Amino acid sequence: MRSDNEDAPWVLVVEDDPTLRTLIEGLLRQDGLHAEGVANANGLRLWLARRQPDLILLDRLLPDGDGLLLTRDLRQETDISLCMVSGMARPQDRAEGLEAGADDYLGKPFDPRELLARVHALLRRRCGGRKRGDDRAKIRFGPFALDPDRHELRRGSHVVSLTATEQELLEILATHPNRTLDRQYLLDRLRGPGCSAFDRSIDMHIARLRRKLGDHGRHSRYVQTVWGRGYRFMGGRG
Repeated sequence: MRSDNEDAPWVLVVEDDPTLRTLIEGLLRQDGLHAEGVANANGLRLWLARRQPDLILLDRLLPDGDGLLLTRDLRQETDISLCMVSGMARPQDRAEGLEAGADDYLGKPFDPRELLARVHALLRRRCGGRKRGDDRAKIRFGPFALDPDRHELRRGSHVVSLTATEQELLEILATHPNRTLDRQYLLDRLRGPGCSAFDRSIDMHIARLRRKLGDHGRHSRYVQTVWGRGYRFMGGRG
């Protein structure tokens, strides 16, 4: 069963529990999305060989693979948005998922409304297009040029590969230059107010973003930590 809207985003559900997989697929379809499920890592690989989804919901414990290792492998190949869904939901587990490259991490059991809220937040980042008459200037810092309308970061002629979360986080910071933004504000912007959130997830995403900017030394040049408060972007508009 598919959404009636052919242009609706595609979500791939990787879950070995058939009852839960069917439940998640149904929730997504009722919400107007295309959804398809596979039971294991091999099914994921076969699906990706045919087409690219807009979002992957990935169980951490699969019968033929570790979701963490699978996420690390995927991040070497693609920047598809990925939310890990797992019964392992301690802060340490969430941190491991985000460090592996997941955009988000949702613990089981979950409220269906929260699942949908997380899904739509990730899809907005992935699929959000530019609006006519609403072009914004590129933001230049160091050797980089950030284009908020194209959702693209370039270093010279080279496009820097960022996940949807990293891209949006950089855009939020860069469009508020020289201002300290606290973690809760960043979480609310990324996921929407009212979503249950793992506060330290922002730190994980910032660390990954800094690595891609070559900005992960002791004294960060572009994304600075304001201890006890949040983060501040140091850069100028182009």
